[in-house]
Amino acid sequence: MIRNALGHVRRTAKKNAPEPIQKWKVVRGDKVEVTTGKYKGQQGTVLKCLRKENKVIVEGVNMQMRLLKIGGEEKATLKKYESPIHYSNVSLVDPSLGVPTKVLWHTSQGEKVRVSKKIVKNTDRTIIFKPAILKERRSSHPAGKLCDTSSEVVLKNTYEDDSTGPNTVLQGLIQRM
Repeated sequence: MIRNALGHVRRTAKKNAPEPIQKWKVVRGDKVEVTTGKYKGQQGTVLKCLRKENKVIVEGVNMQMRLLKIGGEEKATLKKYESPIHYSNVSLVDPSLGVPTKVLWHTSQGEKVRVSKKIVKNTDRTIIFKPAILKERRSSHPAGKLCDTSSEVVLKNTYEDDSTGPNTVLQGLIQRM
């Protein structure tokens, strides 16, 4: 941070931004457990992955509160929200055991799947499937009956081949010559 002549702090861009992680093993909707820090041992689902910053937002972990005054109301209201946690401080939870685990990638039936490294006695490793929430769209857009334009109007042909266009006029002049 640099101070200008009046003593105000002027913020500058970070020069040494961290390299983004290329292969993420944790995705939105996964159940994770915080492995280090103030919130060690807490479990929650991933609400958002901030891939440029190598951080994740976990539901119910690292809660912050802020007083917000919205509009012309006289009183401010307290708003709670989750702050991001670094990707390295969380690990995926094995669904069969309920404990944090490391993950391997395997291909089965032509599809890449995540497999837990933890092994229970006399059983195979647990396959951790990607959550169904990934298949849903994050932004809502109209589908079918909620559209404001009816299908008859959309399918109606409004273009007619006009013989007064510039190409047809030029071709007519060339033929007359």
